[in-house]
Amino acid sequence: MTKGGISRQRTAIVGAVGLLALLGIMVVAATIPLRYQEGIDRGRQSRSGKSQVSSYRGSIYDRQGQPLAVTEPEAELIADLRELSLQLHRTGESVDDVVSLLSRELGMEPEATRALQEKLFLPMVRAMALRSELAKVRNFDEKKSVQQALRRVPGYLPIISRISLPHAERLRSLKGKARPGLRAVEAKKSAPGFMRAFRVIRRTMRRYPEQGLAGHVIGYTNRDGIGVSGAESLWQDYLAPRSQKVEGARDRKRHFLPKERMRAVHELLGADVYLTLHQGLQAVLERELDGQIKSQEAIGGAAVVLDANTGAILAMASNPRMNPSVGRERVGQRAMNRVTQYGYELGSTVKPFVVAAGLETRRIREDQWLDCDKGRIMIPGRRRPLWDHHKMEACNISMIIAHSSNVGTIKIGRATGPRTVRALYDRVGLVDTPNIGLGSVASGRLPRVRSGGWMSATDSDTMMFGYALRGTLLSVTSAYTAFATGGQRLTPFITDRIRIGSEEFPAPRPERVQVLDKDIVEKILPMLEAVVNTEDGEHPARIPGVVSGGKTGTSVKYIPGMGYNHQRHHASFVGILPLYEPRFVIGIMVDEPKDRYGAAAAGPVFREVGTWALEHLANQSPEPEITSEVVSALQRVRESLPVQVENEDLLTSRRALGKVAKRLGLLPDFRGLDLRTAVVELRGLGLSTALEGAGQVIGQTPAPSTPLDQVDGQVLLQLGRL
Repeated sequence: MTKGGISRQRTAIVGAVGLLALLGIMVVAATIPLRYQEGIDRGRQSRSGKSQVSSYRGSIYDRQGQPLAVTEPEAELIADLRELSLQLHRTGESVDDVVSLLSRELGMEPEATRALQEKLFLPMVRAMALRSELAKVRNFDEKKSVQQALRRVPGYLPIISRISLPHAERLRSLKGKARPGLRAVEAKKSAPGFMRAFRVIRRTMRRYPEQGLAGHVIGYTNRDGIGVSGAESLWQDYLAPRSQKVEGARDRKRHFLPKERMRAVHELLGADVYLTLHQGLQAVLERELDGQIKSQEAIGGAAVVLDANTGAILAMASNPRMNPSVGRERVGQRAMNRVTQYGYELGSTVKPFVVAAGLETRRIREDQWLDCDKGRIMIPGRRRPLWDHHKMEACNISMIIAHSSNVGTIKIGRATGPRTVRALYDRVGLVDTPNIGLGSVASGRLPRVRSGGWMSATDSDTMMFGYALRGTLLSVTSAYTAFATGGQRLTPFITDRIRIGSEEFPAPRPERVQVLDKDIVEKILPMLEAVVNTEDGEHPARIPGVVSGGKTGTSVKYIPGMGYNHQRHHASFVGILPLYEPRFVIGIMVDEPKDRYGAAAAGPVFREVGTWALEHLANQSPEPEITSEVVSALQRVRESLPVQVENEDLLTSRRALGKVAKRLGLLPDFRGLDLRTAVVELRGLGLSTALEGAGQVIGQTPAPSTPLDQVDGQVLLQLGRL
């Protein structure tokens, strides 16, 4: 065979082999989808599917739209200590260089800078020492031991819990520009290498702008943003942010590429809840209750203000207070809402209902007189007689209520019949605490009825003045709404309306229940008025210029396992304001006050809170107390007033009294003024100012009409929203 023939043969063979190889590759390529279909499907599914998009939790507001609980976006800064130690070891920099850059970029205060340095110093000293040791050792076993120790250094450490979103974006930008091994002093357009060790995590946080105001009502959320107590739990399904699942796929960098329109964040916001609370009244109620508990050296207390026309809860306070922002205050006694969850024997606040039962059955008349036996009576089952504080002989029904005579009330109850009285207690819901949705409520208890309808003789008498039964402040205050509405008991409610998107929906309103006849209520009201408007005019709950009424209560405290402790008491007061054109029903309870009687222990809170409520919510201005000294002083300055006012008008004009307060040497009333006006007035009197809160003046210390010579040079103004 010639040389040319061999060459052509080799070419043909190589071509045939190449063709066969190409055919083999094509066959393999064609069969790959069949042979590896399952794996390909898994890969495609890992890059496609649905992504869930959500938004922020809804907010909680008071009835006027003032925020009580809001969700705010923020970020957290986390450091990878292993990476940080590696970068610092390479560049020879220290923790001080890191802290200096972060402090400058975040605008941190000196205290925050020191705290950051302390947080990083100890773990970084250990990590840097291990890095240095690792660079020196040559033995394999020793090197492996150091590496194991280095792996035990925390991977990530939260170093700043809250940073603003602009600062977060700035830090993310610096991390993107970071160059490994670059020192901070050399970084100009780039960023130092240690910035690679930081991560910025965006998140949302639940904030309570008023820092504990109405904490028991608002409640709080857990770390997952789910309501745990209070309104946060009650309206969890509405407040929770809505979400949307969007189909799409992810690219090689795991960026999600939606196939359909993704809804905007504001379209997925949770619903907003508006409570019936009035923020200004809530602040005043908490301040007055806290001050009274402190002055009475009590261990706690509760107060509630109801709208007398609707039953809406305008303010609700419990002491000890709870700040939802502070975790340690969410447990124990602080977490208890004493308005709804604290049961106690109601004391003499039940006596108007005993009289109502007697009038209803016609066993007594409103003008009837009884023999009160000089305040002494024997109760079955007791060895010693029961004594009244006022040892009256003959007394009428109004005097029995006004002086809280146990003897007279027991006689009314005996004439009416204990089962009849108990049935009325049950009908008006005296011990039934309405469940307004803020968690569990204390169970009520009435005297036990045995078989055949028989009751204990002791319980039959003691229930007439508030023992042998158990209720809460909300249960007895709710029962008193029957006296404010002509016999209709109002069920309290805490939610005013709910806003979903741009639409608002009113919350459900409880039904009214007729529990007393209107003519019975009309006979009871003057008796409640006689309690507050005493002959000497010095009742602690009295508001000058306003007709109000109510009933005090005192009960010996029952200690489980120990019985009654006669050294400890519950003192309470429930009142209606104004009495004949009711706007508010207010209940106050003080636990273990030094003054055992409800008038002294709880009455001042009713007076101060009621005065504020009338001025700012009912557009009524209660007149200040005018003593003979003030009358004489007003007469002396009458001629010097810029506008001549008749003496009678002058003595009944709150505005005129304010104009001449400085001339009389008295401290003016600054409540309701804006801060600037109040400060100017105080400077004119030569007094300095201390501030608490923000907004308009809602309270002051010393109180209005305090002689200026008794002011120590400074006036504390409590600020808030009216």
